Amino acid sequence: MSEIKSTLDLIMERTKNLTLSDDEKKEIKRKELEERVRGWVQRYVDGTLLHSTFEKEIAGEIEKDLNLMKDILREDITGRLDPDEDNDRLLAILETYVGIKRDVFVEKLDNFRSKADAEQMRMEDQLKARLTDEGIMGSAVTPNINKDPQWKDWHRQTRDELKGELSLIRGS
Repeated sequence: MSEIKSTLDLIMERTKNLTLSDDEKKEIKRKELEERVRGWVQRYVDGTLLHSTFEKEIAGEIEKDLNLMKDILREDITGRLDPDEDNDRLLAILETYVGIKRDVFVEKLDNFRSKADAEQMRMEDQLKARLTDEGIMGSAVTPNINKDPQWKDWHRQTRDELKGELSLIRGS
């Protein structure tokens, strides 16, 4: 009787002579490291990873390749910065391990918040005026800016611009 081979056996048989290039191996290792670092940062920010454990894990990888770790941390953390959230832990990581002063980010985040607050007030006034024109008025009338498509578009576009600016900041 002939032997029935599993799909895995067939795949292994067909790929046994294939090898990865050095560049492919480096890329795979980088992706794996990015995933580990992303997990550490997320758990640290969530408070489920102790600071000492986080430091130990990061320090171990920094010893292997400082510049690679700086790049990975900078990319991951700048992608996580949110002007509507508390960014203290993320900014501390950037300052400690990447060498970027938090002031650079705080200034950009504060500028975004100021610009967003001013634009929100302007758009709320426009919405209120539109409601008044439709005969809806009174002290209890408060437009819901978060439902306005114009506000959503402006906010999304401005956030994307902020993310782009933040991603360009490099450490020492």
